[in-house]
Amino acid sequence: SGVDKQVGAVYKQTLAMPGIDVTVTIVELSGGTTLNKFDDNAIGNIDAFQPVVTKSNSLPDEYARFRFDFYLTGTSTPVHVSETEINAVDVDGCCGLYEYATFYSPSTYALEDPTFLTAVSIDGGWRFEGPAGGPPGIDYSITEYIAKVKYYDVQSITIDIGSNGMNSWPDRQASIFFDEIAFTDPDEVAFTEAGQCGDGIDNDGDGKIDNEDPQCFDNDGDGLANALDQDDDNDGIPDSLDSRSDIRLFEEFGIGTSISGTGLYTVEGTNVGYASSFVGSECVTYDAGLQGPALYITKPSNSFTPLRFDFTPDVYNLSFKITDIDWIEEFDLYVYDENFDLYDLNYNGVVSLGSNILQNQPDGRRFTGQGLGIDTDGNDPANDHICSAVFHFPGRVGTVVLNIRTFSGNSIRLTEMNFNVIDTDSDGYIDSWDLDSDNDGIYDVIEAGGIDADGDGVIGTGAITDTDVDGWSDISDPDNGGILLPDPDTDGTGGANRIDSDSDADGCSDVIEAGFSDSDGDQQLGGLVPPTVDSKGVVTSGGM
Repeated sequence: SGVDKQVGAVYKQTLAMPGIDVTVTIVELSGGTTLNKFDDNAIGNIDAFQPVVTKSNSLPDEYARFRFDFYLTGTSTPVHVSETEINAVDVDGCCGLYEYATFYSPSTYALEDPTFLTAVSIDGGWRFEGPAGGPPGIDYSITEYIAKVKYYDVQSITIDIGSNGMNSWPDRQASIFFDEIAFTDPDEVAFTEAGQCGDGIDNDGDGKIDNEDPQCFDNDGDGLANALDQDDDNDGIPDSLDSRSDIRLFEEFGIGTSISGTGLYTVEGTNVGYASSFVGSECVTYDAGLQGPALYITKPSNSFTPLRFDFTPDVYNLSFKITDIDWIEEFDLYVYDENFDLYDLNYNGVVSLGSNILQNQPDGRRFTGQGLGIDTDGNDPANDHICSAVFHFPGRVGTVVLNIRTFSGNSIRLTEMNFNVIDTDSDGYIDSWDLDSDNDGIYDVIEAGGIDADGDGVIGTGAITDTDVDGWSDISDPDNGGILLPDPDTDGTGGANRIDSDSDADGCSDVIEAGFSDSDGDQQLGGLVPPTVDSKGVVTSGGM
């Protein structure tokens, strides 16, 4: 259905496996990406999915995103597949561009040892990037250019086929094979399997118990990781409104301000304060052109100098970029969660690394310019594939420490740090994860003007319908013909009713007007201070 080779087109393979039909949906064509052919079996493997993807020059990183859904054959009944292996074959590069395949939320991955591919942890999955060259054609016997993933108990799988680099790429054929390919010496990495996310054990050995593991970080359980989900709690209110996204730090200073030394700062309009410190010769707020506001950091010696940010309370969904690493600059990165436990950067946080940057093992915290002798403009995102390191931490972050080393005449830039912060009721769940953001006993979806017929705090009835797979219900998603919720601010105080404990400013709190109890008079449901809440931010100590 739909228009062939265009976003929204859906293709069906009957009896792709015994008793199961598979649909393939074109979810996204980023930048100027086009599909020359949806599935070309003239060469390669007739049993593989082999799209021919054409990259444009619109963006340095472009991809085609496909979603595979499994159904009981001859019906529209979704079915879970207990185990499936998928291989991305012939992942290589040419002409200054690098092919990649991204798999979202796999249970395991394996690469040949040795391999020519690089595994990069990205939001919600893993990307496998090819080198500058590779073998001609599609050769299943050259396993050094194959990435293998496995999924357990899965109904839907999302894959990106793309490339990095600013260059027009002629038609390039991928080969995604849904069956076993034998490796000579596989190096396998296991992640948390389905059903293990609530057992309190570090099943995948990444140093994080599973309820903190990015593989399990799907707040609303809709199958889309928070990092990819536009409405993390399915209340019909997009996260961009529900928890004030993209709060910026460096804009607080203004351009040309030195922050050498130690300072205490607050972020206007939020309840977040932070301390920053830098012991060194120069750290100045800077206009980094297309990269936006940044810190310009330089030090004319080869010793390491720390730059530290402490957030009070913790922030969420932190992202930033370190760029202009075009020589032998070097830095250590330490990111701590709410318990002051270090994130393991081998598994968390690293979105992408430029070709000049090496992530050193075994702990993965040191990032070193390899001195390739390429003088790049760190202010231009078009050079990110060479000289930038991009980071994103979807969970809680309390402290970030950068230990930086540059040399005379060299500098790096730390771009604007963006994050989410608002936790209106201070119950430990930011508003975009909280079905009752002010703990007044009234669900946000109701206070925002939505419909919740079954009273579960989720917009509509039952599971959401989400045509474009962005995590936002069709009911309120304009991309799917929905209508944005009115989200009123009845008393005109600047806070929507869902985060206002007295929405009409009549002196009687919403919790009382809704007919609930508030014996301690704190304008939150019940009499316990603070109230207890469940994993959706809903008060459990006062009744709902």
